[in-house]
Amino acid sequence: MRTTSSGADEALWTTLFNGRVSDWVGDAAFIRFDDAHHRLALHPSNRGGVLAVEYAVEGLNQIMQAMYFLQSAQVKIVHGPGRRPTSDQIFLTFAGPEDMLFSYVAEGTRITENGAHRPRQFARKRLSFCAWGSESTVPEFSASED
Repeated sequence: MRTTSSGADEALWTTLFNGRVSDWVGDAAFIRFDDAHHRLALHPSNRGGVLAVEYAVEGLNQIMQAMYFLQSAQVKIVHGPGRRPTSDQIFLTFAGPEDMLFSYVAEGTRITENGAHRPRQFARKRLSFCAWGSESTVPEFSASED
């Protein structure tokens, strides 16, 4: 999600909806409701609304097959393929209609013991959004500085 008020939105999702923050990248909060690392991510932006819709796929092979297919169909890939250091998910994000983004994701960390996991703070750097170093053209996924 895009948010213009990250603190207030984080409080809403963690108090009213009982979410738990798994990690932060800068002011972006990754919030979980079950054992998945996150089901919702709040990214500071100059406007609110849905930023991206993610679809789980089986694994890296499906991510790479999708990348080659999307490239051949001339669909703009805006981030990835890569791996998120926060959740350990492999991802591929591409542009859809009307400024909507879509992602394929695979793998990822499971948090089974709520008391054992403590939220981590990652710096807002490119490698905090992608451990593989993939470039992003999405302002909400880009680092303010490296």
